[in-house]
Amino acid sequence: MIAGRSATMTTRRRRSMALRWVVLAFFGFYVVAPFVWMVSISLKPETEVFARNVTLLPKEATLANYAMVFQAAPYVRYFANSMLVAVVTTLGSIVVSTLAAYAFSRFRFRGRDAIAFLILATQMFPLVTGIIPLYLVFSQLKLINTYWCLFIAYVAFTIPFCTWMLKGFFDTIPREIEEAALIDGCTRMQVLRRIVLPMSGPALVATGVFCFILSWNEFLYATVLTTSDTVRTLPAALGQMIGQGYTQWGALNAAGIMTTVPVVVFFLLFQRYLVSGLTAGAMKG
Repeated sequence: MIAGRSATMTTRRRRSMALRWVVLAFFGFYVVAPFVWMVSISLKPETEVFARNVTLLPKEATLANYAMVFQAAPYVRYFANSMLVAVVTTLGSIVVSTLAAYAFSRFRFRGRDAIAFLILATQMFPLVTGIIPLYLVFSQLKLINTYWCLFIAYVAFTIPFCTWMLKGFFDTIPREIEEAALIDGCTRMQVLRRIVLPMSGPALVATGVFCFILSWNEFLYATVLTTSDTVRTLPAALGQMIGQGYTQWGALNAAGIMTTVPVVVFFLLFQRYLVSGLTAGAMKG
């Protein structure tokens, strides 16, 4: 009787595990398939791209589309602009969010809950609602077509999420450690720099990855606020490659691949820290 129940439980576990693998395989295919198709198009000559008989693998693979990207547009300049904007946004957001999150986590002051709610409320509105007000403000300040308009806009978008994420992590750090350091003569800033920040490495990396990816991939604000090649980022440059009468799909997909690869590499390098940082503040105690 016991052996029969054990065999039944083992069968159920195997079925459950098989179902999980099927579901994961389906969602994995759903996510990866567009990128595979994009790589395939980027390696096909123009005659194969518009051929009636569509094939996944190119019959005659070529790198001409990648060479066309460098010839048709200043790709290196766009890449440098995206990297500069992403790095500055990430550093600025982490600095401001760390100070704000530590204040919300450790200090009690009048209006604390109301301010925290207002910061969270900014995440409830779509980004497109702020494009016209910001454009008018930046026009008055003569910041259109400058790096500063992107720095300010992106930092403003990323600070609320980063603040709440870091606050959840700071809440898990025992206050006794900081109190002992304060008794030994450390100031609040020294406690934050020498004790809290080293213990918050995974959370800081997770917020940094979030800021970097968001600012690297952002398209709407980069397109509206910048029209000059000197400050245009890669996503905005991709939009310029779509013509009204004719679009070079091979070159467009090649540019998309070269835009995506840096983000994928960056994510893979910090994947372990990202997962631990996202889950670190989930439980307190």
